[in-house]
Amino acid sequence: MARDVFISHAGDDASVAVEVCALLEKRGLKCWMAPRDVAAGSVWDESILDAIETSRVFLLILSKSANDSAYVKNEVNRAFSERKPIVTFRIEDVMPGRSLQLYLARHHWTDAFPPPIADRVESLAGSIASRLTPGVNVAERATASAKEKTPSIAVLPFANMSGDKEQEYFSDGLAEEILNVLTKIPGLKVIARTSAFAFKGKNEDIRKIAEALGVSNVLEGSVRRAGNRLRITAQLIHASDGTHLWSERYDRDMTDVFAIQDEIAQAISEALKLRLTPRTQTVSIEAYQNYLKGQYYWARFSSESVAKAMNYYEQALAIDPNYALAYVGLAVSYSLLAGLGLKPVHEVVPLARSAAEKALALDPTSGEAHSSLAISAVYMDYDWKRAEEHFRQAMAVVPVSPLVRFRYVSLYLIPLGRAAEAMEQSRLALETDPLSMPLHLSMINSMVVAKQFRESIELARRALEIDPNFFVVWFLLSLAQLHLGLAQDAVISLKRVMELAPWFLNGEWWLAIAYFQAGDHTSSEEWARKLENSRTSSSSAAFYFALIGNVDAAFEAFDGAYRQRELRLLLDLHMQDIPFFQRCKLDPRFADLLRRMNLSQ
Repeated sequence: MARDVFISHAGDDASVAVEVCALLEKRGLKCWMAPRDVAAGSVWDESILDAIETSRVFLLILSKSANDSAYVKNEVNRAFSERKPIVTFRIEDVMPGRSLQLYLARHHWTDAFPPPIADRVESLAGSIASRLTPGVNVAERATASAKEKTPSIAVLPFANMSGDKEQEYFSDGLAEEILNVLTKIPGLKVIARTSAFAFKGKNEDIRKIAEALGVSNVLEGSVRRAGNRLRITAQLIHASDGTHLWSERYDRDMTDVFAIQDEIAQAISEALKLRLTPRTQTVSIEAYQNYLKGQYYWARFSSESVAKAMNYYEQALAIDPNYALAYVGLAVSYSLLAGLGLKPVHEVVPLARSAAEKALALDPTSGEAHSSLAISAVYMDYDWKRAEEHFRQAMAVVPVSPLVRFRYVSLYLIPLGRAAEAMEQSRLALETDPLSMPLHLSMINSMVVAKQFRESIELARRALEIDPNFFVVWFLLSLAQLHLGLAQDAVISLKRVMELAPWFLNGEWWLAIAYFQAGDHTSSEEWARKLENSRTSSSSAAFYFALIGNVDAAFEAFDGAYRQRELRLLLDLHMQDIPFFQRCKLDPRFADLLRRMNLSQ
């Protein structure tokens, strides 16, 4: 049976756990705790794992005994991997042990000393309730929208029933194409691919999925492909009661795939009493299949997968040189290589610009192509007026894609310091893509720019419950921690960054900064020394040199970052108010740097 709260505690703290459990249950919160709720005859470890998986919030009773308990460590680790909100109730004045520090943050703590504990449980119950109630944070607002009257739908990835893993791209691509057609229906809220596909391979209840995504309807289906023959099944489910609003099976040739997509979308629009405008589709089937393969690999966000994606986009264009979406795929891929720091900006951004221009020549309404030209203007020329014009045209395309909003926030509003607008655009994007890590990233970044450091830490922790391996969120978490003087916490976060992305230059420099701020000058100097000889052309290196008082070296690093058009230079500028940077900020060379970037101080 699902519970609100799983209570994790050391054996020595059993009496406290029993008291806390009773007080929470008095307030209407259903709790699970061992040994009380381990069924007779069941396997202990399996009961624990099942209870963590089915509980909505994980409550840790923190004490010295909990720090020393292998059972508690394993439970916390499991809760983190299951992406459960972790709330900590400290019953003793102790810090979390090193093995727990990755999963806990000070702002999550509710202290229960001095006694009596009963006086502190009201605050604890409120902290737990905030993680159970829709509308508490941006990502959860989507859940509340399921209760609104606006029709809404999530298209889940179609199951690949072909018995061939290589056909996965086709079943995923078919679902994504149907999703894209549905976005053209006025008045229908459609959840974006990133969030809808987060449930791929998980045997989740449809009602749980709908609740997480904030929708009232879910489309699911399957694809079986044998040579040129297709069997596609699809069913539209009303999430609240599980009733089937519509279902159909299609046995067709591959040449009919576009017609099938349109028929499914039309059937959904009729079932929801909405109107779909028919589309025209002229691309060849072979080019289309290569495009789908490109989309499949692009979504994996690694240097190898992006290279594969680009190869498939090129193959699509070799077959059909007028395929606008394939040019968009190339443009977005080149920009991604620059954004991840995998290729120099000056090498790939001109190629992104060229591909985007070709896409626009074929389809002047492409929001993604306009946004690619906008970020090219920012990357290469710091031309904010030209970027604004392209973003204006990208944002005029209805619906505005989450990717376009993400770029608008990250590469236009944030560098210009327009934090309130950045937060609003991030909020709008999260409404249709509530599980997107890049969109959580843009919201966290916006909060840091707005100097909402504690709130940004809170959201970063919640984002890491969605994906604990998204290294850039760990990085932003560390920057917010440094702003608040939580240098030791920042060290822990940045060490996690380097575990996940050892190639990430900026993380290395900021780890040296965090060590220095935490008082560990030896580790700071050792870390910086191995970077200093060959990798000083970095805005993050500039902040390190500012910290140790070497202002000339700081501006040499800034100049190198400017010449190389380093992306991080745009994003590091919001750290200029951190206390140790003030000497550099007052230096005329900093004003000159901002002038060259067409930014005012």
